[in-house]
Amino acid sequence: MTKKWRKIFGVVFSGIFAVLIFSPAFAEEGSIRISPDINKVELGNNETTKQEITLENNSENEVSLKLSVASYIIKDENYEVSFNKNDKDESNNIIDWIEFKTDDEYKKTLELRLQPEEKKTIKYKISAPEFEKEQHCVIFAESEVDSDTTVRLASLLILSPKNSTPRLEAKEIKSTSGFSNENIFSEIKIDNNGDKFAEVETKFSVESLFGKVIKEETRTNYIFPGKTRKVTFEWTESPKFGIFKVKTSANSEEKTSIVFLLPFPEEFLPILLLTIIIFMPIIKSRNRKECGDSFDKINKKEKK
Repeated sequence: MTKKWRKIFGVVFSGIFAVLIFSPAFAEEGSIRISPDINKVELGNNETTKQEITLENNSENEVSLKLSVASYIIKDENYEVSFNKNDKDESNNIIDWIEFKTDDEYKKTLELRLQPEEKKTIKYKISAPEFEKEQHCVIFAESEVDSDTTVRLASLLILSPKNSTPRLEAKEIKSTSGFSNENIFSEIKIDNNGDKFAEVETKFSVESLFGKVIKEETRTNYIFPGKTRKVTFEWTESPKFGIFKVKTSANSEEKTSIVFLLPFPEEFLPILLLTIIIFMPIIKSRNRKECGDSFDKINKKEKK
């Protein structure tokens, strides 16, 4: 690359970098805050509870916000989330039970303005009918930065029936074992067969054969009732060669495996071993023949 093209490339890259860092959307997203991130509530049938949510504007500009409620739907075991009303199930009925407090009444949505450096606490109520399934939703705070950009912050709300309990089972723990030429990984599947969400700590570690910890990671995951959650770990900096001990645990269940990392496909190993087995007798026979020839030559020289 010539100096001229290096200079042009540097100017273009600097321009793109400046747009990404100093764009209005980036600035606004970092300056509006919503709390709590997660609100966990227990409620009985036909009961009402009053809760609060706090909004904070740390920017130098006035901000318009709209509060609304949306379904929180777990689509699969990877916990891919959907907020689409069309995916709603019985655990999202709560979106019809929430109303935000204004000066003189409660409304399904609420619009407000926050001055620079202003913090405001909004009250809302949850009026539950008779319900058996745990409920999940998100409270969204939306701010339109410009005609093309909208910033949306979310607070997760979990409503559990009184006296409900989780029931967890780590039904499957798999990890890399034996011979491999890929990154070391572990995969855990956990069922919650109870009627309340649970927080589960999952751990993944890679050790040398002498017990030295080389890689370690711990996570806390929510698992909702009636759902299976898959948690995946991967050591992306796995070396090409070595022998390691892999430990994976969840909900007091633990699995340990030994991994032999090789720089070639594991399918090549049987071929390599078979080749060694076939050629070893030939090599040994040739060595014996060479040793015999050398011995004969030595004897002939001694007789002379």
